[in-house]
Amino acid sequence: MTPVTTSSARRLIVLGSLALAAAFPAAAAAQAPPLPGPPPGAGSNLPSPPTAGTPPLQQPAAPPASLQSASSGPSLLNGKATVGKSSRRFSLQVFCNANGTVRVTSPDVANGSFAQGRYKCQSRQGKASLKVSSKVARRLAKLRTVVAQATIKQGGKSTRNSLTLQSGDQKTEDFWTDGRLQCSPLGTTSPESYVIAPNFTANPSIVISYRPWVAWYTPSGGWHWRGVRGERASSWYNWTATVKGIAEWVVPGGGINPWIWGPISVPAGAGTYAVAAFELIYWIGGRPSWSWKYVKSGTLQPTDTYCVYP
Repeated sequence: MTPVTTSSARRLIVLGSLALAAAFPAAAAAQAPPLPGPPPGAGSNLPSPPTAGTPPLQQPAAPPASLQSASSGPSLLNGKATVGKSSRRFSLQVFCNANGTVRVTSPDVANGSFAQGRYKCQSRQGKASLKVSSKVARRLAKLRTVVAQATIKQGGKSTRNSLTLQSGDQKTEDFWTDGRLQCSPLGTTSPESYVIAPNFTANPSIVISYRPWVAWYTPSGGWHWRGVRGERASSWYNWTATVKGIAEWVVPGGGINPWIWGPISVPAGAGTYAVAAFELIYWIGGRPSWSWKYVKSGTLQPTDTYCVYP
């Protein structure tokens, strides 16, 4: 079974003060940062399979949050890298405060690290050039795309950053077909947002699990991730996907009242770009089929990559 979504954005019903949102204008493409890649620990720390025959309960909205970073370690500036088929090389752009090293791992590719490199930090940015062995290159060519972890060290600080590593140029769809990051309450310029979950479908019906995230970028801090439990920490939510969407979200009259996380406040004047992402598990025979993608930003029919807060 392949995870799919239905274009249910037109049917989303958001009650009360969460009604609609007006997206901030998108910044010029030259100013926007590259997308940050998969969320922290993507594909790991998966929940236990749901008990057979026990339907999931309607989960409450996540608590309010703030996009203020508690850490200042190095991070990736671009969460996707391509390994050259002949050169076996790839590069990683790093947000930094000092020279450092990068080590890349993925259990799908090799035991332990399979690529290492150094970077020189200038104007808070560095570039690490890495090369894989011919054995790893063959493995990557077979898999085509994997989620890897880049451990960045500078001085006494170390961070683990998820990235998408692919063999050769490939076209991939990075966004779920619905769900959104709602950028601001209607009629205001208040620096806050709401995450609205995609309405996944399945035939036959099956239990699925979500893990929600928001990533935000500032020129002074690079990329950071926040989940419903804090910075770099989120939780799984269970639902029932049916041919018409999430069963627990149906309201009298047949409308959809989706899962919402917010408000998420954004510090003013920091030049913040924000994007939301969801990890998804389809539980098939008690085994997890995991994937992840971003959601678009905007209003009922979002088209922007980011919410932008000048």
